[in-house]
Amino acid sequence: MVLDVRGLSTVCDFVVLGTGTSDRQAKAVGKHVEDLGAEMGMQRLASDADPRATWVVVDFGAVMVHVFEPATRAHYDLEMLWGDAPRLPWRREPSAGASADAGQEE
Repeated sequence: MVLDVRGLSTVCDFVVLGTGTSDRQAKAVGKHVEDLGAEMGMQRLASDADPRATWVVVDFGAVMVHVFEPATRAHYDLEMLWGDAPRLPWRREPSAGASADAGQEE
């Protein structure tokens, strides 16, 4: 989920929320987000994870990416915290070898 928090937050412009099914997946997604940001010329300001990696955060300044395991995401409920923020539509790019209609809206 991508939230447009411009005008609502003094910290960032966009909040990206994702869910991983395990600590290993959350860590891997966080690392991939860091790598993708670097490829796009975005400077990572900070990243962190709780001890069990139930919450991984990557800070690019204007964009803050959070990857949670499901129970932690439900507990912190950032969607409700930013309930006034518009949700931006996005479409996942198909992975290599996948059909073009395999993308999903989140």
